[in-house]
Amino acid sequence: MKKQQPIIEEDFLKNHLNLFHLSTIDGLESKKVILNDWFLKYRSGKLEGQNETSIAADFINDIFGDVLGFNYRNPNNWNLQKELKTLIDSRKPDGAIGYFNVEEDLSTNVYGVIEMKSANTNLDKKQNRADNKQTPVEQAFSYAPKYGKKCKWVIVSNFVEIRLYKSDDASKYEAFYLDQLKDEYQLKRFFFLLKIENLLSKDGTPRLERLIEKSREFKSQMANKDSSHILDRIYNLIKKFDGLMYVNPNILANAMPFNKGNRYVHHYSSFTLESTEKDIFSLFSGITIESQKILLSEPLRKELTEWGVVEFQDKISFLIKRFNECLIFKIRCYENVDLVHEHLSQSNSSIEGILSHEMRDYCGQMREFSIDLSNHETRCECLRCCYKRLDFSTVLKTLKAREGKEEHNTLESGYFHHIVGTNRFKTSFLIYKNIARQEKGGNQFLYFIAKYNLLRLHNLVDRAYSLEDKEEIMNEIKSIDLDAILHELDVIDLDQRKALIEIKDETIKKNTEKNIEEKIINLKKAKASFERGPDGSFPDYTFQLNKSLAAFLSHYSTNYILGDTFTGYKNLCKKVLEGYLISYSSHGYPAQLKQLEIFHVNLIVFDLYSETVKELCKTYKINDIALSENAKNDLLEKVKNFLQSNHGRIIWFEPIENVYLIQALTSLHFKQIYEHIFFNLFFLLSRTELTEDQCRTFIPVIIPFLKADNTLYAPRLKTLSKFITKYGNYFKSNELTSILSITLDKRRLSDNSLIKAIFFALNTFHSDFKLEDEVIIQKGILRSIEDHKYHDNLVLFWAVSTDTNKKILETEFFKKLDRKFAPYFYRTLLFYNVINIDYKDYFCQYVKSVNASKGNGNYKLWNGEPNIRNFDFINFALLLYSLNIDTNDTRIKQLSNLCEWHNWLINLDSFDYSKFKVEWVLIFHHEVILKRLGDVPIIRNKVKKELTENYHPRLADIYIKYLNK
Repeated sequence: MKKQQPIIEEDFLKNHLNLFHLSTIDGLESKKVILNDWFLKYRSGKLEGQNETSIAADFINDIFGDVLGFNYRNPNNWNLQKELKTLIDSRKPDGAIGYFNVEEDLSTNVYGVIEMKSANTNLDKKQNRADNKQTPVEQAFSYAPKYGKKCKWVIVSNFVEIRLYKSDDASKYEAFYLDQLKDEYQLKRFFFLLKIENLLSKDGTPRLERLIEKSREFKSQMANKDSSHILDRIYNLIKKFDGLMYVNPNILANAMPFNKGNRYVHHYSSFTLESTEKDIFSLFSGITIESQKILLSEPLRKELTEWGVVEFQDKISFLIKRFNECLIFKIRCYENVDLVHEHLSQSNSSIEGILSHEMRDYCGQMREFSIDLSNHETRCECLRCCYKRLDFSTVLKTLKAREGKEEHNTLESGYFHHIVGTNRFKTSFLIYKNIARQEKGGNQFLYFIAKYNLLRLHNLVDRAYSLEDKEEIMNEIKSIDLDAILHELDVIDLDQRKALIEIKDETIKKNTEKNIEEKIINLKKAKASFERGPDGSFPDYTFQLNKSLAAFLSHYSTNYILGDTFTGYKNLCKKVLEGYLISYSSHGYPAQLKQLEIFHVNLIVFDLYSETVKELCKTYKINDIALSENAKNDLLEKVKNFLQSNHGRIIWFEPIENVYLIQALTSLHFKQIYEHIFFNLFFLLSRTELTEDQCRTFIPVIIPFLKADNTLYAPRLKTLSKFITKYGNYFKSNELTSILSITLDKRRLSDNSLIKAIFFALNTFHSDFKLEDEVIIQKGILRSIEDHKYHDNLVLFWAVSTDTNKKILETEFFKKLDRKFAPYFYRTLLFYNVINIDYKDYFCQYVKSVNASKGNGNYKLWNGEPNIRNFDFINFALLLYSLNIDTNDTRIKQLSNLCEWHNWLINLDSFDYSKFKVEWVLIFHHEVILKRLGDVPIIRNKVKKELTENYHPRLADIYIKYLNK
């Protein structure tokens, strides 16, 4: 018996069914009940005794109407018509499918005919009727041409079997059997091929007809897969991913011509693509790269010419560039594959099985070819590279120039408008919408990423956008179903389909998360091992982190897939940095990360919240960060570009603000990105070693930057403060005072981290400097009046001022104290030696305030340490011991109602130590007080005795550092 020929290639159909889910069928369970009822009727024999005419209408309504979705209940517009006469001879099939309405001739809108026969009828056997000797199939086909060109489908059934034909080919059909529809695959196939959405289309060619055509293309591709030269086959492989810059190398490693078999291979690792196919060696052995140039051997040139390969030099250049973009920098293969197979045939294992997991150097046949053409010296001016250099001026000007121009409706533009939050994300929405419209039926990758990115805009638009068309935009975004879109794309190529599924399912992100989790666990084990001793053997987990991070970032950034501002993305980047910091702090580990490279810097600057960077460095006690020279130079360029981007020319010492940046910063989304970048830049600068020349590349730009800035607030400036504290010697004194003046103009005196850093730098690195500018003094006084309680920060000015300015400040200080005594402010004046304790009666007032605010001194032990809530008395004692004030001073004797530890603290030498509690020592964290305790032998002895009886780690630390004299 001749085998049935299907209308769609079986392998092609299977690929589509893998993406078709029964869960997308509305009312699936009730539809399965209908199918089962007809199956039970057949199995019980009820169908065999009945004439098809009496039950055909019920079958058609149930199966095609209620199950497959062809409407037959709407009296105005419907899709299922019974016994519709043909245009020519008025003969009528049992049913017809199409678009029917009350206003048009029904017979002009028939898309398919349905012919029913009784249950015991052989659909391929001639009928024994006087008026019809045709087979049921021939009879059904005789109706189709009589309804015109729209009629594309012929359906024949005997209740037990349903066949679907294309109306122009009776030799091929798809068969569906009632008794097989309990099988999930057969049920999916039944719905996929027969449902209304695939058989009918008002707008053009029905989807199933398009699938049939693509199935033929698929068959042709399979037949011609080995007929061209290996170069053209690799070229065709890479070209079919146009629209994606980064393609998962594992997809390429498993695609023809790198893998001709059906077994999945693990042939990508360490940025190297491997292949066991014969022709790979003959191609890449003839290619060498020298000084960023691709050279071809004469034998390869001759071979390519004889094969008739056109433009082979350009094709090879294109391939190597694309391989590098996909993080493939080496090719590894066998010179003589047959020799390797012969060697492996002696083992009991499958040769394919052995080579699918690991390619080893069998028989000395392994060859490796470098194809690294990446040139980091070349300066690219695309938006992504400008953004990575923090050249905001170029990025924002370019985006503005592109607005409204259809040729710039690109994923790149949409991505960076999303970063900037232009028009509260509506600009990105419109760009992605236009790309989807333009590429529908065109480049499937551009189309799919545009749809994916539209979906990712949902929460951003919902939070930020508020104009009247918001509901319309939100409904359009909500209507996007990526599974349905992938299903409708009808991608016939398996490799393309894999790449699209990876985008939809976020496969690379999920795999990276899993890999990073494993690496962190292993790195922690390695760190713990080397902290115990030098012995231990662990793989290079740091390099494995690099590989995972590179693939993850390339997938998102080079393909312009939205993700970098979302929580899941940020959490993954946090884990990656944690892994790097564990490695960085694992001293003795051979694969320790000893210095950060450019991609580590990019991770910190662009992909992490500032709080995350700070928290992780604190957790792993990373105070100093070593950068490679390349990373350091890259960081310095980033910083300079960032600082220059907020202003243009400087006219009369005043920078002209960058209007593009001002507009961009109205977006809260971009403002937060901008602030995190600033914080992270100076976080790195303040923790790495820099020379004066390196610092001077950007220090002069800090002043116009701060003048033009109206965005950054105090917490974000703390890393700049730390940078000034560390590298104040590289600032000129007039630069520091300029920053001070700008800070006073722009910020309140309460933003004291920057103020303190400036005065620290002046005192420490410019000790001869004296502040002569009375305007700055008056600004400081004005700010202190505005800030009320922040007069204490004004004291910082005193130490670096000229005598004239000191007198101005002193007048202000004493006015403050005379107007309303402020204990904290007075204490600050004493610490900075502005006055002494004998000036007026201020010290007496201070002692009285301490007595009133000190509390009763009660505390509870928390984890073995006193939990103190009131620090006023401790601060008082700190002042006494810092300034060596005599505790027997009569003014101090004003203190009353002292608790035991208060009394002890100011009477260390005369205290009754029978009342002493060792736990009091744990109250203090100040070196001044702890050193003073070390002067009292009885305290030392009591602490030592306590440690021998009840060990306490912090108490032991205090004893060793301060008491054990």
